[in-house]
Amino acid sequence: MPLLLARRKALDPRAFDKDFWAEIRERAIEIARPLFTDLFLLGAELGRSVTPAKVGRKELLPVDPALINRQLDDVLDTYLDDWWRGLQKTTDEGLRAAIRRASVAGTGVDGVIKDIAPLFAPSRLQRIAATESTRLLGMGAQATYKASGLDEWEWQTVRDARVDPICRQLQGKRYPMETAFQPAHVSCRCFPKPVVPA
Repeated sequence: MPLLLARRKALDPRAFDKDFWAEIRERAIEIARPLFTDLFLLGAELGRSVTPAKVGRKELLPVDPALINRQLDDVLDTYLDDWWRGLQKTTDEGLRAAIRRASVAGTGVDGVIKDIAPLFAPSRLQRIAATESTRLLGMGAQATYKASGLDEWEWQTVRDARVDPICRQLQGKRYPMETAFQPAHVSCRCFPKPVVPA
């Protein structure tokens, strides 16, 4: 019995300590903010490069940079909190489940370490990076469309063999500009295309 108790103690406290998560959150947001800012602004610039249908030559959509920067501040303040909450929740749930399984199986710390490896694997980080890049590029593009006075956007896939069936069904579907673009699935590569009046 003392061995089982020792195993449970070894598995438990720090993973669920609020101060620990607060410290990790602060460091993660400090690193993420400039990256997310760059992605949003790149999306805004890509949004500017869309050619209006009524213009015969390539032209940039006119945008006041101050409007984009205000939208950037508004978006990031909310987005960073939501992003972190989602990341912490899935990681926390994965850790708790691994500890429960190890406790039941009696595999101890080694069992937890093996079980949580996918939570910290490069493949998970790549999926998160791809999904969040898509989201931020789309939000930046939408900021440009809003600042240009456009009313609608349309779902645009990359139109290759890897397009997910979910996205294929969304291709060309139109939304009011107030509807925020969100990736349809993990590792989505789609983009909101502006609907420009003819």
